[in-house]
Amino acid sequence: MTMPTTRRRAILVGLLVGLPVALFGALLAVWGLADRYRPMGGTAWSTSHPHQPHVAWGTSVKISGTTRKPLRPGVSSRVRLGFTNQGLKAVSLRHVRVTISSITAPQASPEYPCTRADFRVRPMRARPFVVPDDGFTNLVRLGVPGWQWPRLTMRNRPVNQDGCKGASLKLSYRGYRAWSG
Repeated sequence: MTMPTTRRRAILVGLLVGLPVALFGALLAVWGLADRYRPMGGTAWSTSHPHQPHVAWGTSVKISGTTRKPLRPGVSSRVRLGFTNQGLKAVSLRHVRVTISSITAPQASPEYPCTRADFRVRPMRARPFVVPDDGFTNLVRLGVPGWQWPRLTMRNRPVNQDGCKGASLKLSYRGYRAWSG
């Protein structure tokens, strides 16, 4: 074999292997970025009603949240909590309780209901964190690891859950101040 033939073969093999790998990586990157900013959809999603802010008891901290991942039976999504502190000083919270306050399920019927039994909220791990007095922040900015965030799950029940297709969940939040000793 001559040197130019070996070089051509190496370039050809590099293109045949490298190009699909590069295209696959680019596809994953674009898919990941699109997923990050995609509005909620799918079987069920959560919303926070903008006209009813949830205020941590005894503070001026408003709590909001949403999920980014569509839910379907057996799938869960972290609840991204946001905090708006309108007070003049930082507030220390130890826990935020997330509950399902209502479900709007346009596909539900007496034969195929969609109820709270179809969903589960895993609570946030109790951990003190400080909400600064400078407006809005969230769990990411506060350095709370994702595994400690609350999670919303659509349970995979042994019944037909078609009534939950297109359902919207309204979540309620309650913050608990950290103990001061």
